[in-house]
Amino acid sequence: MAGKWKSVQVMLKDFMSDGGIVIACGACSKAAGLKKADFIEGVQMGNPELVHSILFDPKVKTLAW
Repeated sequence: MAGKWKSVQVMLKDFMSDGGIVIACGACSKAAGLKKADFIEGVQMGNPELVHSILFDPKVKTLAW
């Protein structure tokens, strides 16, 4: 997926096209004044139910950045 000279946005789009899920922290986004429309297409806004259902699934691998 990663290659030279790719922007973060392009790498995230590649990651999502490969089946990855990108979740933006809802609290952090709110504190920064960001809304869903400010993110690239496909990014999900985090909430406790979404994060819990994914984070604690034993079949899921997570990456925090």
